[in-house]
Amino acid sequence: MKNYNDDLYSCFESLLMCPRASDSETSEQFIERVVEDYMLKLLELGHIPAPHLECLRSDLCAEVVDMLRSKIYGFYNLADFRRAHRGHNKRLPS
Repeated sequence: MKNYNDDLYSCFESLLMCPRASDSETSEQFIERVVEDYMLKLLELGHIPAPHLECLRSDLCAEVVDMLRSKIYGFYNLADFRRAHRGHNKRLPS
């Protein structure tokens, strides 16, 4: 059986480090983008009953929030994390 949580993380990582991602994108916008992208992939695999869509969206949002907090820990925000990982933010060694 396929582990769909790995697919969620793959989606998260690809959108996080996407070179076209805007530095002005907020964490909330990013989370929404990941959830939307992942839900579209899930819907391609099969049918999700309408009464469960909002519950699924809520669970996915919580999951992505946890992933984002873990990933950008130590950075001021998402934009700061992206700048640092693109090499734009040259930090001096402590």
